[in-house]
Amino acid sequence: MSLTKKRQEPGDAAVDGLFSGFIAGFPMAAWVLVVGWLSGDSPSVVLGGFSLTGASDALIGVTTHFSVSAIYGAIFGLISGFLPKRVVMMPAGLIYGLLLYVIADLILFPGVNDQLMNYPPILLAGGHVLYGLVLSFLVARRTQS
Repeated sequence: MSLTKKRQEPGDAAVDGLFSGFIAGFPMAAWVLVVGWLSGDSPSVVLGGFSLTGASDALIGVTTHFSVSAIYGAIFGLISGFLPKRVVMMPAGLIYGLLLYVIADLILFPGVNDQLMNYPPILLAGGHVLYGLVLSFLVARRTQS
């Protein structure tokens, strides 16, 4: 596999990112489930923590998590189309994951989600970094020729 990227149309890049983001949401969810389990929380409590409504409903939480994962993936897919041809995607994914954590920590969690705020910040940041790394790996695989 070479390091050069195929040029994609913005719509194709967004769709690739959408699917890659959805898939990258799985290891992040697994990470947070382990963090919750180690903290003594049941899976339904942890999954309910993903809900942006403040309700602790596991189905709403899972739906919200994977929807947001897909949307953030689409955004990354679009951004990756503007990166230089020879940029290494894994550091870009790492930075993107950390950026998403900062946004979540400063904006999303305090306003609506008490459950996820109970977990150590370094572990939540780790989940976002994992998401960013998996996302960047998947996007890079689709765009490299």
